[in-house]
Amino acid sequence: MGNNRFSLVHAICDPPNTPLLNTQVYERAYFQTNKGKSSPEQTFVFVFAALRTLLQNNYYKSIRSARKSFYPVRFVLVPFSSRLGPLLTAFTLRCYRFFFIKHRIIFHSRGETPVYWINKVKRKDDKMIIDVRGYTPIEIFARSNKFDPSDLSIIEKQVFLSYEENLRNVLKFADAIFTVSTPLAVYLKKRFNLLSDVEIIPCVTSEMKPDQMIKVNAREESINIVYLGGAQSYQSLKELILPFVKALTNLDERVVVHFVSQDKPIIDRYLKESGIFGDQTISVCLPQEEVGAYLLKMDLGLILRSPSFMNSFSQPVKMGEYLASGVGIVFEKGTGDLRALLQERGIGFEVELWNRDNEHIECEARRLLSWFDQNCLRIKAESQNFIFTEYNWNRYSIMENNVYHRLLGDRRLG
Repeated sequence: MGNNRFSLVHAICDPPNTPLLNTQVYERAYFQTNKGKSSPEQTFVFVFAALRTLLQNNYYKSIRSARKSFYPVRFVLVPFSSRLGPLLTAFTLRCYRFFFIKHRIIFHSRGETPVYWINKVKRKDDKMIIDVRGYTPIEIFARSNKFDPSDLSIIEKQVFLSYEENLRNVLKFADAIFTVSTPLAVYLKKRFNLLSDVEIIPCVTSEMKPDQMIKVNAREESINIVYLGGAQSYQSLKELILPFVKALTNLDERVVVHFVSQDKPIIDRYLKESGIFGDQTISVCLPQEEVGAYLLKMDLGLILRSPSFMNSFSQPVKMGEYLASGVGIVFEKGTGDLRALLQERGIGFEVELWNRDNEHIECEARRLLSWFDQNCLRIKAESQNFIFTEYNWNRYSIMENNVYHRLLGDRRLG
């Protein structure tokens, strides 16, 4: 057995106050810190940001809140400046390491960007994990409604290839690679001829508590269906969500569809344009801390995205949020990699809506309503049981810590 003492540094470049980071980085780090013998001696989150951004008060406010909520995880703001080049960042990292970090380090980089800065301070006995949470080369085109390399123009294809080359170069620094889904792991290994381990760590969450429930504007006899997310084009609102919602509400007056979104004005406009803005649709914009409680009164959650190159890799965070709240999930065929497992457990239902006419969409809506009527009494308990037993940070943090120790040459712990 080797020396199993190490410090863990999560490195991010995202704004520190996003709900995504709360569940996918901060909560994750917190669970990793409380695993007995397999735990790091110290756990840090390094937030890389432009110097001018760090001077904004809301940045410090977000970090103070995170420090309080996720203690004993330590949060460190690391500045960079285009004028000063890498000097400021390297100096900050080296000073902080010298004074506050006493052990070899596992660097856990969320995405590619932090890797270049980490290499300024990484030593021979440190290890680097690169966490690929999505396929950046194609995701940068999502705002242009392009989700597959075959959709790109000649110039866009060159940009795509340059981003792939950047990812290829970054992955060379990895001692291990984490990613969100099996399809993405398989693609990365094949595309880049990877020799490093690729571990599947999905976007899991922790369970919601019944005492967190808040009042929801819904009838007791309703079938409450929820869409949680924004109005971005990759969410396929106009192509899939709204036509399906229209079919559901036309077929059954019990159906109430809730749109929980920070893009409420856009959602409202889409609903009106689709002719389904009324008693059977509810649109709300909630603070993140209230979303989980709202979901606890829902029955089904929609994850309907076009079957594309990008979406075949995705594993949305909302999936864990739905399941933690006891919400069964409705998937579009050909997207994500958990459909078969969730259908087997009776907590997921697959529909085929893409490029289908209204008659077919209505048939799919009937199938869903029939399935729900037959399974409604067990969906909530089975969904939350899936979270409690398999799909939570408590379980996956043990798996991650074992990978850390394996990289460091220690025996398997936990």
